[in-house]
Amino acid sequence: MLYNSRLDKTSTPFQIRYPVDWFANFTLGEKLGIAVFKERIAVEEYYDKNGKPKDEAIERLIADIDRGLWDSSFFWDIENYHSVTAASTLNSAMMSQLLCNNQNNVVQKTEK
Repeated sequence: MLYNSRLDKTSTPFQIRYPVDWFANFTLGEKLGIAVFKERIAVEEYYDKNGKPKDEAIERLIADIDRGLWDSSFFWDIENYHSVTAASTLNSAMMSQLLCNNQNNVVQKTEK
């Protein structure tokens, strides 16, 4: 999946282009876990300046998978993963808003 993909830096935001039909030979259960893994490794650090995967980065990733460091990614269902990440994003946005409101209240009290 990663080895034959390309990082497209011409799009905004950057997009990873995967081979056509790479997902076709997996069962539904495998696809749900692999989809989470696919999202978690969709970062620019695995690609060189030409958009091709870095061999050393892939080797490190494979070694990490062999050591079990990525096991949790394979146990997530993609819908559950999206739900948790959306809740985390919403929580961060709410905390930022609360902090901003709190700072505004402090400034208003000190001005009075």
